[in-house]
Amino acid sequence: MIRHLKREQINEQKWDETVRLSVQSLPYAYTWYLDTVAKDWQALVKGDYEIIMPLPIKKKLNIHYLYQPFICPQLGLFAEREILEDEYKLFIQSIPDKILYYDYPLNTNTFTGKNESESKPNFELQFPDNEEALFAAYVYNRRREIKIADKHINEIKSICTTEKIINFYKKVKPEIFKELQEEQISQLNSILNLMDEHKMLHSFFIENEDKKTVALITLFITKQKVINFINVSTVEAKKKNLMALLIHHSIKNFINEKQVFDFEGSSLPGVAKFFKSFGAKEKIIPRLKMNKLPAPLKWIKK
Repeated sequence: MIRHLKREQINEQKWDETVRLSVQSLPYAYTWYLDTVAKDWQALVKGDYEIIMPLPIKKKLNIHYLYQPFICPQLGLFAEREILEDEYKLFIQSIPDKILYYDYPLNTNTFTGKNESESKPNFELQFPDNEEALFAAYVYNRRREIKIADKHINEIKSICTTEKIINFYKKVKPEIFKELQEEQISQLNSILNLMDEHKMLHSFFIENEDKKTVALITLFITKQKVINFINVSTVEAKKKNLMALLIHHSIKNFINEKQVFDFEGSSLPGVAKFFKSFGAKEKIIPRLKMNKLPAPLKWIKK
């Protein structure tokens, strides 16, 4: 039986334990994560939290719609085992009738059916057994650049505050922050602090000879995955291929602890090529899109 629960009806302990042990191994469905980025979210739950599906909902002109919250690239169904096609279909059919419009990300472990008309590429690397196999899987130019980059630095540091992450990101990518609303910047800061509190945040950074940070990568760490959340570098660092070195160091650091390095997705050909150069394979993130709006609004939304 699939139950539709409002936020206050959810057993947080059982929900979060399902997220923690899930084969999806993503942080975006934790109650504390969703509470930060979605003002109103509800859920579909099968049995004793055997399978769960968060439903972030917004309301406009008295119309309810399912949407993608800020910094939630993957949602969908979560379970400790693989989800069957029939189970997936039943969950979609169980979405409340009052929700008339869906534009909602699923996850790479989700069955792809006819309602997922759009998708986004994601790139994942299965950790090999050892560092030699890891490095051998990189394309030749990437191996060469990492070796050269390693000669330009003295140390890769790992102690980094959330304030430093935000400030460096803002300094190097001001155009991105100009596009963000104040609420989104606050949410980003809160998520970084929460991930740190739950011991799921890890950063590596490189400084130049003047002790100024020139490259930084911030990772989300789950039970099975290392997720590339933020990576940013200055022009100086790009010329020396320091981000490639940081990514290699990040992968190498967790090679004996985790199963997957998740580069996250990008539709930009250059970024996709960069991720693939580390041996990452493309996996699709399907989107659930459906329009059940009344005729005039339905045409506008198209």
